[in-house]
Amino acid sequence: MKIKLKKVDKLKIFYKLFFSLLVFGFVLSGWIINLNNLHANQDIYMQKHNNKASYFLIDGYTNTAFYFSFFTIQTNIFCLSFMFLAAIFHKKEDKIWFLKNKIALMITIYITITFLIFNTMLLPLVIIQNLFTNAYQWINTIVMHVICPISFIYFYLRLFNREQKINKNYLYKKQMPMTVIYPLVWFIFNMLKSLLISSTVKNSIVLKNKLDLKQSYYQYFFMNLTGKTFGAPNYIWFFIALIFILSIIIGLSYLYDKFCYVKNNINN
Repeated sequence: MKIKLKKVDKLKIFYKLFFSLLVFGFVLSGWIINLNNLHANQDIYMQKHNNKASYFLIDGYTNTAFYFSFFTIQTNIFCLSFMFLAAIFHKKEDKIWFLKNKIALMITIYITITFLIFNTMLLPLVIIQNLFTNAYQWINTIVMHVICPISFIYFYLRLFNREQKINKNYLYKKQMPMTVIYPLVWFIFNMLKSLLISSTVKNSIVLKNKLDLKQSYYQYFFMNLTGKTFGAPNYIWFFIALIFILSIIIGLSYLYDKFCYVKNNINN
């Protein structure tokens, strides 16, 4: 039996498909360009050192793993995956487990963390140190740190067809603690990985030439606890980021659930 869709449903499906495919395109292109830059830099290094390779020259698999370990990349993948599935199963929002309101709220919190941390802590550093050298880097950054977060937040608050809001008791006792798990695991895993790599290659000849990869161990500057940024030790920035993230999870879990659209205006 053919299902007839209302115009508003078609617009919602288009919205979800458009932004999910847009973000997918930039995640994919960013990965490809990243690999291309890696090979170009390695060729330069080999020429400068008479084809004498250091054991720390990164291969494509390691580079890919590092690229997809960024919190920004992972949270954008969460968003595009959820919106794509919501477009495919447009009648099943908040009915099947992977499209439940609880999952959507978590992803909304995570992409909000990406949006706020980048625009308050990372963007000033990017501008001051002139880290971006071409237009694509700015466009990619705007899509993944501004357009994707705002489009997903709007989707969650106004377009997502939830049956009802999350029970307040569940929100405080289970939803918020569960939301903390992913950022916490991400931080612990990547800090340990970064410290291990840093310790392993500290005497590598790569660190003595212009292709210094020292800072590339850490996805974000505040994870390099021994460094300094804007004149302050990075461990201070780390604790600021940690407190900021916890505040976002606690405060916005409540606010997003409070002000979201509810189907048939239930509890709205």
